[in-house]
Amino acid sequence: MVEILTQNTKLLKDYLKTVDTRLEKPHIKYGEILEEVKDKTRTYTIPIIGDVEVLKYRPGDMIYSSTTTILDEEEKVLSFSVPEKANKQQTSFMKDFHMQVLQENISNLNKEVDDFNNKL
Repeated sequence: MVEILTQNTKLLKDYLKTVDTRLEKPHIKYGEILEEVKDKTRTYTIPIIGDVEVLKYRPGDMIYSSTTTILDEEEKVLSFSVPEKANKQQTSFMKDFHMQVLQENISNLNKEVDDFNNKL
């Protein structure tokens, strides 16, 4: 996983070399998260504001979470699914835990965006 993070950080830095304007940090629109239940799976669709381009450089499988997050740049959303558990608390914990990790991941990318914007 460290190798993936190092590679993604390098790719982000390479991408930032091609940008000549300030970037708007990506943020989750918490009030607009959609939840869909289908075939014992809960799928969460998370709208993002800001420049979603930088989110391509985060790992799809994030540290400390076995759930894969998919980025749809065109729709400006992230989505992930968790299996519906018999115990609703387990399902809720899995979702909350992944959302926390996702927010940390975006916050780390935002630090890179801040550094970039400060250099312009």
